[in-house]
Amino acid sequence: MHVVSLYEYIRSKEMTRKNTIWYRGSNRKNPIKFDHDEDFDTNERYGCGLYFTNNPETASMYGKVHAYEIPNTGIYSATSKIDILTIRKILYQKSKEDLEMFLSDWHEDYLTKPEKAMRIYLDSLLDYNDTMGEALISVYVDAFNHQRNEFYAAAIKAGVNGFITKTDNTSNTKERYLILYNPAIIKKVFDVE
Repeated sequence: MHVVSLYEYIRSKEMTRKNTIWYRGSNRKNPIKFDHDEDFDTNERYGCGLYFTNNPETASMYGKVHAYEIPNTGIYSATSKIDILTIRKILYQKSKEDLEMFLSDWHEDYLTKPEKAMRIYLDSLLDYNDTMGEALISVYVDAFNHQRNEFYAAAIKAGVNGFITKTDNTSNTKERYLILYNPAIIKKVFDVE
């Protein structure tokens, strides 16, 4: 069996901006499967999701490095502005009762004026977040109360597969993280040795 390098693979695929190679370090048997009984890859900084990096050295700190080709469809860039229509689509995936309970925190008359309550929340998102990634983290925390599975389903149904964010790595200003909600779009490329 012939093993190709990442460079050869990229050239052979004539990859375009439609797909990107991302790295993930993991010692799990299936490093791209969500384990709903364990809370992994979740932190307050970047929210829930499967974490990837464009830097294989960073991935190696978390275990065996795997490279994946991931389509850019439905993935917001690190500089994407907040897409209010998509945020609304995500919020409206909640059950009517859960949405009413959430909106009650934003306007006292939420039952007769649900759009006013929604507008107040969306204005708050715009005031306190600069990018779509930040807004998605806020929606996960605020509206879904850290309920990952419900949030993943709502985001995917609204066409959101994840987002890219900058890192704090000052020695590599081009390093980025991908926080992915939809593992079904992943295509494994190879293990990095």
